[in-house]
Amino acid sequence: MPSFASLRGPVTINDLLLLDNEIAIGVARSLVTPKDVRLLGTRDDNQLVSDAMVLSVQSAASVISVGHRLFVKSHESSIRRLKRERAKTLEETRYQLEILQEENQKLSKMVDFYSKDMQEQLEA
Repeated sequence: MPSFASLRGPVTINDLLLLDNEIAIGVARSLVTPKDVRLLGTRDDNQLVSDAMVLSVQSAASVISVGHRLFVKSHESSIRRLKRERAKTLEETRYQLEILQEENQKLSKMVDFYSKDMQEQLEA
């Protein structure tokens, strides 16, 4: 895991990169390698501005990519939760159906019994 330093010390997970310029500068400095520094030292101002723009676009794309991944991950977790809830509901519904079918059989037997009994009484 990379570590970054700011003017206030090491960057921690509680620091806000997007809201604190010192933290952002510390992280940016840590992202630029010595080879990058040598390369940037040979550039004129226009090239440096262009390179800074490219780095900004790459950074923004990276942040957007992370955001998309987090978005997808949260939706996947919601889908898994919904699947578990549906499976539980299905299980409960099947159990209730089983109880109703048993009761229906009992009631059907009772109706048959009373029907036969009533038929015998009418015939007598």
